Amino acid sequence: MTGAAHDPLAEKLQSAFRILADYGRVLERHAEGGILLPESQLPAGRDAIKACVLLSAVYHISNGAPRDEIAARGRISYATLAHFVPDAIAEKEAAFNASAQHALGHIVRKDAPPGELVSAMTDAPIREMENARAGYASLEAEFDAALARILAEWPR
Repeated sequence: MTGAAHDPLAEKLQSAFRILADYGRVLERHAEGGILLPESQLPAGRDAIKACVLLSAVYHISNGAPRDEIAARGRISYATLAHFVPDAIAEKEAAFNASAQHALGHIVRKDAPPGELVSAMTDAPIREMENARAGYASLEAEFDAALARILAEWPR
């Protein structure tokens, strides 16, 4: 049997686009959340998602899509992987954010937040949040270098 249904490249593209769609849904669910996201919600391993983002970018650029626009979208998707951390750390940040919101409610009402709320707010995963920010910048550079290398070798 031959044809598009058994074309290995078409199958790989379809699989990559499916993973990216699932990844996009994960990001949408967390659009209003904190900085740290639970890695258990990734639809595939980090390296697989990176490869899918690069494959998608190269596919679209090679089919005439504007390079700068595609690269910008791909860079964000790729770099956002830095925000996925072990679930316990993401839960720690979520608890901190909930405590902070609750404390703000007390402040707006001009009453003092309860002591246990104040102590819960001191348990923010600051180091992990800073690592995610630094990792984001590192992954942006990694994406740009990988995309440039692939496109330089891509047949025209």
